Amino acid sequence: MKAIKLIKNCMFSKKFIITLLLIISFTMSSNTFAYWSTMVTGTQINTSATFKIGSVNFVNHEFVLDDNNTSGSYLINVTHLLEDPNNNIDELNFGVKCLFNNNNDECEVSIDYEVLVYRNGTKQGSSRTKRYGSLMDFEEVQLSENLTKDDNLETVKLLISLTEENKRNDYRNLPRFDIYISINIDIEYN
Repeated sequence: MKAIKLIKNCMFSKKFIITLLLIISFTMSSNTFAYWSTMVTGTQINTSATFKIGSVNFVNHEFVLDDNNTSGSYLINVTHLLEDPNNNIDELNFGVKCLFNNNNDECEVSIDYEVLVYRNGTKQGSSRTKRYGSLMDFEEVQLSENLTKDDNLETVKLLISLTEENKRNDYRNLPRFDIYISINIDIEYN
């Protein structure tokens, strides 16, 4: 009797440990896994389902710019940046797409940035724009300079942080303003 209980406890603990290890391995994975049934067959009594397991890398674009839509703007999360001015980063992802209406095989995209400062819905003058715009650092991470017909959409990542050399007094006034970055593109076809 004791031997049967011991075997049952041992089998239970093996199943428990294997299940626990599987759960830990799925949660420790850096990718997002999606499970969906690709095919269900059978009758009301007997059914079978086929599942495919895969991973998806998804980039959320704030906006997509192309030949018809050449500008976009983004409200910088100043509150997040001020929580830790030396380390926090606001990340903007936007897409760039060439439409290739002609017989061109490649396009070259140039991107311009402009800081816009608003207070209570009113655009501020150039002195405030220059003052508070100088508190921001922008680092562009773009995958390639030229796009080809085979490229569906190019993702551009813009990392926004606060500069370190400016006075903390200016940081204190930042929450009173809405600070946007305006992005404009120019597309040339080769």
